[in-house]
Amino acid sequence: MNARATLSPSILAASAALLLSAASASATPLPSPPFTGGNVPATAAVLKTEQFIMKTIAKAFNAGQSCFTKGATNVFKGRAGTAGDGGAQACVSDPDKGVAAKAQSLIIGLYPTFPASVQTCLLANVGVLTGLQSQTSGLLPRAFCSGTGDLPAAFGTGAKLPDDKATLQAEVKAISIFGKAGAAVQKCIDKAVQALAAGASGDGGVTACAQAAQAKGEAEFEKLRAKTGGSPACIFDGTTKEQAIAAFRDLMFTLTAAVYCAPN
Repeated sequence: MNARATLSPSILAASAALLLSAASASATPLPSPPFTGGNVPATAAVLKTEQFIMKTIAKAFNAGQSCFTKGATNVFKGRAGTAGDGGAQACVSDPDKGVAAKAQSLIIGLYPTFPASVQTCLLANVGVLTGLQSQTSGLLPRAFCSGTGDLPAAFGTGAKLPDDKATLQAEVKAISIFGKAGAAVQKCIDKAVQALAAGASGDGGVTACAQAAQAKGEAEFEKLRAKTGGSPACIFDGTTKEQAIAAFRDLMFTLTAAVYCAPN
């Protein structure tokens, strides 16, 4: 197993005793709702470490979206490559150059310097963290929804290969809008957690901030609708934009629960 790509099972097994002891440690949960899990960082060192991890993974998550849009563009242009996906999967998961592998390598390299409580809970949440990229591909069919042919399975069940350049450009732009809205929510979360760690009341302002980020994304989506004349119809029908932006927002809260996890 390549150490750059994942944390080894042997390390996980060696941490079992720590996981058991950490479960009984005192913690102040992040307010629910809107948070779906996680704890308020108890020290400045824990806060700094968890924010570094959050930003690193979120950056890789957003870069992964670009991998898939570039891959779809390559497939559209007849440059599918040997894997048939235009290089999308290699861009994400290549053990040396993939965006996910690079992020994991950075975190693993600094792991020995993390506070013990962060080390423990990070190991416990490896499955959640490594599964986020697969959730990204699950969202792609919301945008890659128009075409007579199918995109490769890497793009998610039901993802369609655009029939023309205008459709491709509209769908790529839609994915960019969804991703930027998610990134804005991630910044809201980091700001709110920092405020809560400093003693702020309520939810640290995350609800209002996230709603503003979502509204901005929806406004950008409406600009795209006006520019394209509402074509392809499948990305503008019904509540597609609200559902897609909300899905990216929810992924950021899932990431929050897995990263802001140290009990003390």
